[in-house]
Amino acid sequence: MDWLERISVLVQSVEENKGWDNHEDSFEETLRREMLKWKGMYFLIQDDMKELTKSYYKVLEENNKLKGNN
Repeated sequence: MDWLERISVLVQSVEENKGWDNHEDSFEETLRREMLKWKGMYFLIQDDMKELTKSYYKVLEENNKLKGNN
């Protein structure tokens, strides 16, 4: 085996050993991770909005009670 064949075998084995690591660095994987992160943020904001809406209506109800406008 000459030196060129040895280098190609080494390079090939390094690439084969990467396995999923090669996939982890891809643009698509990075994009998927970003989308999942923002999806999680969206659901947190959605829950916050639900709680804010509940609080808003609770305050309106309390104001009406204080005013005597049942």
